[in-house]
Amino acid sequence: MLLAYLDEIGQPGAFVHTSHRRFSDSPAFGYGGFFIPVDNARAFGARFAHLKRQLFAPEIPAGRDPNRWEKKGADLLFALAAEERPENLRVVGALISYLRELEGALFYFAAEKPIGTPKETDSGPAEFADRENTAMRESLNRLARAADSRNEPKFITLRS
Repeated sequence: MLLAYLDEIGQPGAFVHTSHRRFSDSPAFGYGGFFIPVDNARAFGARFAHLKRQLFAPEIPAGRDPNRWEKKGADLLFALAAEERPENLRVVGALISYLRELEGALFYFAAEKPIGTPKETDSGPAEFADRENTAMRESLNRLARAADSRNEPKFITLRS
């Protein structure tokens, strides 16, 4: 059985431009993450926790459980990360290599959003929800195909 971790890429709402005062978050929306055979999840989790405590020790508040502290992906991987925080890329690269050693893999689905305000693109809550549903459906489809290609059983649980 495969265990998967999914997270949002961007946000489903409108996008105009990175300099727009209201609609500047993300030109695309989707889900990405990784999957790993369930028997290898504990080893990967231990490595992840160790590297997290090591890399972010100065940022984790005193007295806070490091296992419950989160660093947002956008704060970890950003346009100038190679210049400003090269250690972030080294740690992510090491985790990806270890994931592959443990027979895991990365996956993602992201779709470009129409550019413009909700009024300009004739979109609103229903279209944003549809964008989320489509991205989740495509992400789950990719996970199911990966499980099929490995002859792994499928079991999916979602938490919102």
